[in-house]
Parts: sequence; structure tokens; C-alpha cells
Amino acid sequence: MVPFVTKCSRTVLNGGPWPEQTRLKQVIDDAQELAGRLMMADRDQARHIVEVFSAAIPRPVNQLEQILLRSVLLNVAYKTGLAVHNRVHGGRVENCDFSPTVVLDRFWSENADPLTQFDHWSKSFFELLNETHPPSVGSSVARLIKRDVRQSWTLGRLAAFFHVTPSKIRRSFQREFRVSMGDYQRLARLLAALDLVRSDKMAVAALSVGFRSTKNFCRAFARLIGITPSKFRQLSNEQAADIRVATALRLLRRHDDVKSSDG
Repeated sequence: MVPFVTKCSRTVLNGGPWPEQTRLKQVIDDAQELAGRLMMADRDQARHIVEVFSAAIPRPVNQLEQILLRSVLLNVAYKTGLAVHNRVHGGRVENCDFSPTVVLDRFWSENADPLTQFDHWSKSFFELLNETHPPSVGSSVARLIKRDVRQSWTLGRLAAFFHVTPSKIRRSFQREFRVSMGDYQRLARLLAALDLVRSDKMAVAALSVGFRSTKNFCRAFARLIGITPSKFRQLSNEQAADIRVATALRLLRRHDDVKSSDG
């Protein structure tokens, strides 16, 4: 069921007037940033993003704020569900029977606290998503790599960790991400280093993300990012942000031609 959003809250969500004195104005600003952040997030990162968003929401102090907050959070839940489900499938959801709006009925109790309802929705949605969309081996490996970029994962070590053969990991990873596992690890480290490169010494940036030498770091940076670290330092903030987004997108699952799915 597509959620109903009141005329008042729809006006706010579309950039219409919102009283400056209203404490919930920041919620609208944060909600508008969610979509972009979710585009570059796997399911675990998406859940964390939603939890951080929820924790920052102030409690409504009157009935008007409660009504507006409920409508805003309903809209956020609806759009988040669609975005995360789409990300899990790498953009191809045509053959999936899962409905990301299936748990939105929790919002239809008008007298309940909207923050409590939103937290219940988040927990239920991600649990149901994991139950109906178990992650593939390749996607599980990718999440493990991104969790701690300083770790050095070999095929043998990963095979022992996931109780599968090294060849299965290699095939699954290459099929889903279209890049070798080694280059994926390097990309994850380079993404973590982009901000450090602009503010710290090269050696500090390299060692902080797991490279053993500045030489290896600079070589990987030039090959995978496309410019040298020194030239990256000279870019404007906007140009550097574009490269950061492009690098993050390269770490996402590319397509959906395997039975197990993830993002």
C-alpha cells in the first residue's frame, strides 16, 4: 500500500514553507539527504544510516508536530524500503515478489508514538529483508572487506571463514562485482584514504588504511582512482567529492544474475 502523506507534510517534503521555529525542520533536511546516502550503501550500512537518522529525531512536543512527524517518517520508510530493496538487487527487481512496503501498516495506528513506530518498522523491514534475501557469498565477502579495510583477506582465509571453496568465492565475487577481490580490497582502502590524502602526509594515509608502503599506495591510487594522490590534493572540494562518490559506487554490487542476492 502506498503511504498517505498529508497535504501539509507533502508541501514540506517538496521544499515548501516550514516554520523556522519548528524543531522538526532538521528532520526534513536529514530526510532529504537519506536517498543519496542509501544509493551508496549495502544493507548493513543502510540499516546503520536509518538508525543514526532515527536517533537524531527530537520528540514531538505537541499534536501538530506528532502529525507532521508521523507523515514525514512514513514517507521516509516508504522511500527507504524501495531504495534498499532496489540496491539489494543491483537495480533489477522485476522478478522479485518481495514488497518493501509490506511492514508499513505499523504506521497506521494514529495514536501511537511515531518514533517508536518508525523504529519498529526499521527492525521489522531489515529482518524480513534478510530472511527473504539471504546474502550471496560474494556479497558477504564484500561486506567483510569493507568492515575493516586494514585486514588482509586471502582466498584461503575467506574460504575457511565462510566454509566454502576458494574457487566458489572467486567466481561469486567476480560475477557480482566485476572486479578481482584484490582490487576490491584496494578500492575499499583507497576510499577510506581519500579524506586523509587531503589533510595528512601520504605515508600516514597509506599506513592508516592498510597499505604496507607509500609506493604501493601511490601506485594503486593512480591505477584505480585515475589520478595521482598529489593531483587529488589539488582538486576542489566539489571535484574531490565527485571522485569519492564514484569510488563508493564501484564498491557496490553490479548486477543480479545469481539466485542469492544482496547489495
